[in-house]
Amino acid sequence: MTPRVDRVVGWIVGVWFVLLLVAHAEGYHGDPSTWGVSVFAFWPHAAFACATLALIAVVVWALARRRAVALPAASGHRGWPAWAPLAVSIAFGIACWGLRARHTLLGDGLAILSEPPGMRLHPLEPLSALIGQVTRLVLPAPAMQASAWRAAALTSAVAGAAFAFVAIAIARQLAPRAGAAAALLAVALLAQGGSQVFFGYVENYALATLGAALYTLVALRAVRGTGSLLVCGLTLGLALALHLGAAAYAPSFVVVAAVSLREPATRARARRDLVMLALAAAVALVAVAALAHGYNAAGQLGRTLLDVLRGDMSFRPGYRGSAEHLRDFLNGQALAGPIAALLFVPLAIRRAAGRRWSAETVFLGALGLGALAASAIAGDSNLGYARNWDLMAPYAFVTTAAALGLLVASPTPAVPPRAAMIALAAMSLYHTVPWIALNHSTDRSIARFETLPLGFGRVESTLGYWYVISGDDAAAERWYTRALNENPTNLRAHLGLASIYRSRGDAVGELLALRESVRLRPADERARWRLLDALVRGHAWDAAALEAGQLVGTHPDDPSIALAHAVTLALAGREAEARGEAGRAARSAGQDTALVAGIAEVRAASHDTAALSAIWARRFGVPDLRVP
Repeated sequence: MTPRVDRVVGWIVGVWFVLLLVAHAEGYHGDPSTWGVSVFAFWPHAAFACATLALIAVVVWALARRRAVALPAASGHRGWPAWAPLAVSIAFGIACWGLRARHTLLGDGLAILSEPPGMRLHPLEPLSALIGQVTRLVLPAPAMQASAWRAAALTSAVAGAAFAFVAIAIARQLAPRAGAAAALLAVALLAQGGSQVFFGYVENYALATLGAALYTLVALRAVRGTGSLLVCGLTLGLALALHLGAAAYAPSFVVVAAVSLREPATRARARRDLVMLALAAAVALVAVAALAHGYNAAGQLGRTLLDVLRGDMSFRPGYRGSAEHLRDFLNGQALAGPIAALLFVPLAIRRAAGRRWSAETVFLGALGLGALAASAIAGDSNLGYARNWDLMAPYAFVTTAAALGLLVASPTPAVPPRAAMIALAAMSLYHTVPWIALNHSTDRSIARFETLPLGFGRVESTLGYWYVISGDDAAAERWYTRALNENPTNLRAHLGLASIYRSRGDAVGELLALRESVRLRPADERARWRLLDALVRGHAWDAAALEAGQLVGTHPDDPSIALAHAVTLALAGREAEARGEAGRAARSAGQDTALVAGIAEVRAASHDTAALSAIWARRFGVPDLRVP
């Protein structure tokens, strides 16, 4: 018997399709307010015309063959050979590498990757940063920048191959009997705009998106009774280790736990799993704190949630909740989607209105709402929503999976029409493939980036950074100067100009830029250390001692800073004070043998300014990394 078609769902998808098509047509004119759908503005006219005609032709063909997509509840995956998911995953990973992005304009992960791997974990993405840093070590390159970029690209491509495998598994969970429905769902999941992060992206959100996909898969299995609550909880812990933003999925885990505890057949096992998860969490927190110099994962998670809820008010205090914020949110959902919240919300309303909520649909609702709430506030930062769009990639994938789950979830007396399923997959490809190709073109990427409505000189300072790492200091200086013309308080532009002045030997220009940086951000230790190092290199030792004293005032118990202060005092000829600071550093050094050796070196150098300068350069000097 042919299932009855859910025409309301068909209309919802139809309206979604038309709105997105109109939005892309508007974005084709390059309006900065439509930055999430402006991809065709940077391609020849023929590309837009051909792609749009092909999209419309596919949907018209599907409408001409109106049939439901069979979605029986029986288990089994007939119709696909066993090797197909693996083959697709390998092909997707190869495509991620071959079509990788040729720019770093929309990601600042190189700074994280450039750090040496150690037990001082990145506060927000501890495991992702560690994986990237280790990858950089096994992929040496002549320059640190090139090594970090290559590591980011390879990490994202490998994560992309794994992501494809997981996405296919999710599609087969949503459509239990493999066939046309599962294939269309898999295409829709893989063709979301958030998949761009797997194509050589310089941030670590590829791993975060993979973690989100893994959690979605195991949670779906657990809520259906075919998976383990223990594995579900451990996978959520893995996703949190990859990025603390995975806390947004916690409400859905509560639903999974409640479903497992409610069913008599799984209640005892669920209780045991929850106890084991609590013990595993406690052991992990203690072990990480012991191995990573006191990294407090629970405390960091709490602080991060509070920071996100408060929002960044340093640039636009009235931004959150404004019409501009809503515009940027919708652009972010379109770019990282286009399914995401734009389809999840109406489908969730449809489910609620029809009171068609099973345990699975409650889980999908909680999963999507958690990700949607995080998306609404996570992009609000000092970088600007359009540059922070990659934060949306994990959340957009989760919201998309929830939307597709609500589209096909049982129990329901009807199924979505096949035309709607084809439209979802076709529109996703129409949207995302040109973005991937655009990122593969440096010139088109720069042309697009110049149109982003970031404000505050952030577009200009980012382009200055791009030209610095590209070796074009003249172009970088022009863009940094333009950034300061638009916003004289742009710290990144001041620091970037300081790097350029240092490279050309302009000590005066470097000092002026660094002093302005410290004046603008007195609490920014990066700027203050760079100023301090420039003063020592310029033999302005009295001023250096003063700046080091400022650092001591903010970190009175740090023996390393006390030693740096001692070096500057000795260079300034203030021997008695230098001995006092060295003694204070020695009393706080404890068993730190490297620090104790440094204190001995400083005491032995005494009046020898050359030796003291060498000690400073070796222990405290800031290298000219050319990365502001």
